[in-house]
Amino acid sequence: MDRDARVRWPLLLAVGAVPVLLVLFGGHRGTHAARNLLVPGAGLLETLPLGAVACFVSVVAAVVAWLRWGTDWIVVAVLVATMAASAMWGTGGHGDDGDLAARSAHEFPIVVLIIAFLAWIRSAIGGVPGFGRVRGRRARQDTSLSLLDLPPVDRCRAVTILSLADEGGTELSRAVGAADVDRRARRISRAARLRFGDPLARDHVHVRTARTMVGGPAGGDDVPTSEPGFVRLLDAILAAVALDGDASDVLAGPFAARRGHRPAWWWTPLGMPGGRALDWEHATATALAHERGWIDDGDWALLRRRVLGAAARGVSRRDDERLIAAGRLWLALVDDDAARAVVDRPTVRHDALARAIDSLARHLRDRPLDREGGVTGTINRPDDASIGPMAGPRTSSGDPDGGPPREVLVTPRAVVRPHHPPAPSQPRPPRSSTGGIRP
Repeated sequence: MDRDARVRWPLLLAVGAVPVLLVLFGGHRGTHAARNLLVPGAGLLETLPLGAVACFVSVVAAVVAWLRWGTDWIVVAVLVATMAASAMWGTGGHGDDGDLAARSAHEFPIVVLIIAFLAWIRSAIGGVPGFGRVRGRRARQDTSLSLLDLPPVDRCRAVTILSLADEGGTELSRAVGAADVDRRARRISRAARLRFGDPLARDHVHVRTARTMVGGPAGGDDVPTSEPGFVRLLDAILAAVALDGDASDVLAGPFAARRGHRPAWWWTPLGMPGGRALDWEHATATALAHERGWIDDGDWALLRRRVLGAAARGVSRRDDERLIAAGRLWLALVDDDAARAVVDRPTVRHDALARAIDSLARHLRDRPLDREGGVTGTINRPDDASIGPMAGPRTSSGDPDGGPPREVLVTPRAVVRPHHPPAPSQPRPPRSSTGGIRP
């Protein structure tokens, strides 16, 4: 059993034992607190319906904030506060109609499940061509968005991808050095970990990778986390590709495909993968990984139908436009003329990140792959491809100490470590039938 499992299972068992202990030894107040732990707000539904709604909304908001910004302590604080509120104010009001109130309380989880099921149906139908209005997404205006119009995270990703495509310039440096990039990193560091120093000393790997690619200061440690505790699929793969690393272990471990999808994130404190990566993130990350030889072309079989569906719907939606560009990135690496004839029809012109992915696809398609030396002859990288303590002046051999070139690894423990690549005399890896290489 690995370290993550040794920590994860005892903690999950301890959390699961809390409501049982509250019911057995907490009396009536403990029962209400346990009910609130299982379904937020259920402990107050009998006496304070509005309070129950407030508890439910606050817990949902705390979970969303945790998934977006890594503020895990807020989730714990909100859960403890709502449990205390249920124990204090949820025990009154039991009269002759206690049985009716109890039955009403048990209906609350059913309502939540019905709402979740209807939301899933809405999302599923909204992806069918002709039913886009059901999902509530409006067609975008026919305007072109620049790099500075993107949110900070997507902007850093676009800068890294454009740098990999050997497209530089002052626009990239200005985009990744904008004030809102540092402002977001600073706010997340303060809210999630109460850090008031350098916001890039830890986490925010998308910013550090982009600034390294444009020749700016990177700083930070060796952990490829996007937000405190969270390793994001696309950000981790971009960091490994840009810094000449190896993410094959991560792609076969926590980010392995499950039911046709790859996890969107990996929470390092417990080693728990979760979520479902957006299709365009899945396609972009796995295409880059396939180009490096970390995975085979099995992900293209999972993504092919979704890419064709996005090409049929066109570029009126941002996610579809990015998925089309990511599909072209895959088609630059595999032989699928039937899919290429469909995916090449739409014009990627609206979203700056989609245009960056499309530019990298053209770059890979126009230049033959150099499998002898990995992808160093195909994808551009900075001369000093290092983050944090790995950085330093390089000698002619590529290593600060004068040894053989070092490589940045994204290991299953989410720590980037130096690695000595195989000697150049190693035979070339065999090509797969679809034009990729086998790991």
